[in-house]
Amino acid sequence: MERVFNWMLLNLLWLLTSLPVLTVGASTAALTDVTCRMEQGEDPAVFREYFRAWVRHARQATLVWIAVLAAVLWLLLALQVCFASGSALLLPVAVAEGALLLAVVLSLPYGFALCLQPETRFREIVKTAMITALRRLPWSVALAVTGILPWAVTLLFPGAFPFLFLFWLFAGVSAIAFVQQKILNRMDGHTSAVHPEADAQK
Repeated sequence: MERVFNWMLLNLLWLLTSLPVLTVGASTAALTDVTCRMEQGEDPAVFREYFRAWVRHARQATLVWIAVLAAVLWLLLALQVCFASGSALLLPVAVAEGALLLAVVLSLPYGFALCLQPETRFREIVKTAMITALRRLPWSVALAVTGILPWAVTLLFPGAFPFLFLFWLFAGVSAIAFVQQKILNRMDGHTSAVHPEADAQK
């Protein structure tokens, strides 16, 4: 019951601190930090440690989030232009942009995990996250599906909104974070989500 309460508290904290949208990166990094520690057997004071992690990772995680948001929006707009033109000449461009968009999505969980290392620079975060996503492609796909599927179900089944609203309010984001942490911990040769850069160098 204590673990369920911590999930609910983490979920609520993430929702409240993500309301400005631009702070989603810092909130996600803080959530990743606390869930990682809990999965490693620690028993952190969730409320206090979440905000400590939020402040500690805010700068790096916000840069990562803004970069990802800008890249996704730009690529989606570019894909829309390619498809709207109806020109076969733009098909290779659309394929390349789609592949790049997929790479960005797959590398996102690693990017936020790398934000937990304050000495890691922004350029190194981007590079290592992309390399890890490609090297660990099956695991990266599992992480992406875990993160995207609940959101897709929410959009595709509006009739289930009352149930889904309660899910997202009390456990949605934190449940995804815990599942993704378990996936990271099961990766071959991967001991902790806090040190994914070491995994990328293997």
